[in-house]
Amino acid sequence: MCWIFKELKKWSDNMANLNLYKSFYDVVRYDGFTNASKATNISQPALSYSIKWISKKSNGSFKK
Repeated sequence: MCWIFKELKKWSDNMANLNLYKSFYDVVRYDGFTNASKATNISQPALSYSIKWISKKSNGSFKK
C-alpha cells in the first residue's frame, strides 16, 4: 500500500474517533440523549452507540 493511503487511513480513523468523542460532549452539553439528539440531528441510537464504544475503549472508566 502506498504511504499516502496509510496516512489517509490514519487520518480518517482519527476523525471517526473525534466524532465519537464529540457525541459524548454533546450528550453532556445538552444534558441527556434526547436533547443532544434534537440539537445535533443525530439519532438517539447513534449517540448511545458512540457512548458505548467510548466506554468500551476506556474500560468503562467514566462510569459512575
